[in-house]
Amino acid sequence: HGLQHSPSTESETPLQPLVDLNHASSSASSSSSSSSTSASPVNGLTHNGSTHNSNGNSSCSNGGGSHHSAGSAPSSRRSHRGRRRRVITVTHSALDLPLLRGLVEKLAERGASQEPADVILNFDQIPDQAFVESGLASAVLAHHVVNLELIGNALGVGSCSVLGFGLPGSRIARLKLGDNKISDYGAACLAEGLRDNATLVHLHLPRNLIGDNGAIAIARGLMGNSTLTSLNLRHNHFGASGVAALS
Repeated sequence: HGLQHSPSTESETPLQPLVDLNHASSSASSSSSSSSTSASPVNGLTHNGSTHNSNGNSSCSNGGGSHHSAGSAPSSRRSHRGRRRRVITVTHSALDLPLLRGLVEKLAERGASQEPADVILNFDQIPDQAFVESGLASAVLAHHVVNLELIGNALGVGSCSVLGFGLPGSRIARLKLGDNKISDYGAACLAEGLRDNATLVHLHLPRNLIGDNGAIAIARGLMGNSTLTSLNLRHNHFGASGVAALS
């Protein structure tokens, strides 16, 4: 896994891992190119067209604003192989626990069809605890989600613990968690899941307060992974030892 610099912030083109040691400003944001078309409301969410402390040892113990109109509810699109995919999108909203549980129900309804799904919940102010308690963290791993975007929320160690634990058995190919609060401990949790995962191709973790210990944990996780082709760790806080581990 060599290191290669790219000027783009959220590239989906298969590349060698992207690492940028420049720190991001607090106003920096990530972008997504996904979009959704009109569909029915999901538990009160109406559709609106939208675009898309480190202490030396990081380890993971795996365990289980105002509201705006939210672009939500499944539309469909086809993957590059021509297979139909369901798309659930809610962006730039404030998703609390009841609304997150509504999305879990929607995923469960679609789960019986076993259709691949995209779940895009960017800039929704999702708290780490609510993401876990709602069951959404587990639901996206169980219901054939292949593209999961959770950019610009407040996810941390709890979310990463559940996601990391479930990654080996998931179908997720693209996981975008930029602009959250993952830190070294969250990175270590995700790294645990990388070892035995056989589906993940793109992992994007820019602007997540990841230091040397988190970068080293990810590097170790990649030793057992043969599918990942794009790793974005730009604008984190690791230095020479983290870069050396990833090289």
